[in-house]
Amino acid sequence: MNTNPVVNNEEFTLNYPVADTITFTVGLIVLSRIILLLRKREEKIEKNTIV
Repeated sequence: MNTNPVVNNEEFTLNYPVADTITFTVGLIVLSRIILLLRKREEKIEKNTIV
């Protein structure tokens, strides 16, 4: 019973950097998309105010 958590922890520490990089890249993609959406909304607002 005591050896199983140790093995799981070792696997987790080995896989953690990979998972961390994946979550980091996914976070960057989500942030970039949100920024693009905000810029598009600002452009639409500017066009509406100019007209």
